[in-house]
Amino acid sequence: MLVNFTLAFVIKGYKRPIMEITVKEYSLSNKCEPVLGITAASGIAAELGIPLTHRGVANSVRFLTGHSKNGGTDPLFVAENAADPDSTLVVYMGLSTLPSLASKLMHHGLPQDTPAVAVERGTTPQQRMVFAALKDLAYEITLNQLVSPTLIIIGKVVALSPLWPHVKKETSALMEAN
Repeated sequence: MLVNFTLAFVIKGYKRPIMEITVKEYSLSNKCEPVLGITAASGIAAELGIPLTHRGVANSVRFLTGHSKNGGTDPLFVAENAADPDSTLVVYMGLSTLPSLASKLMHHGLPQDTPAVAVERGTTPQQRMVFAALKDLAYEITLNQLVSPTLIIIGKVVALSPLWPHVKKETSALMEAN
């Protein structure tokens, strides 16, 4: 299976800095050089082989903060509009509010089995990640003791990652959908 993704940073030793490549053509384990101004969502998603959008899988991406300006614990009033199964949701600083967000997203129609990943210290040598269905993500984060800074990506595109641990048949079905 080939998985395409777009890199938004310069790959050391690679002639074409911004391009679409395949996992077969370039191993995810190679070292990458960050380019200033690239959001953590793009860098982390690219490193994991997750396209933030993908024809037939996700037609848009939405970026949220997990905390309000005043430090409130439930700033996620956007869940009703963010519960789109054809979209990707990226949550910055959302560890403490994930249980509430996940519950609200599912309440507003996002399937419980929506693929998700939480990435602690993304794109650093200390990076740790947990892949799970949305309904299980908060539990898996607690079980694996992830801490801030952690970025959360929710959406069907997560299953396109070559690191997605679930049945490959699911990923094949997503790829055939486009």
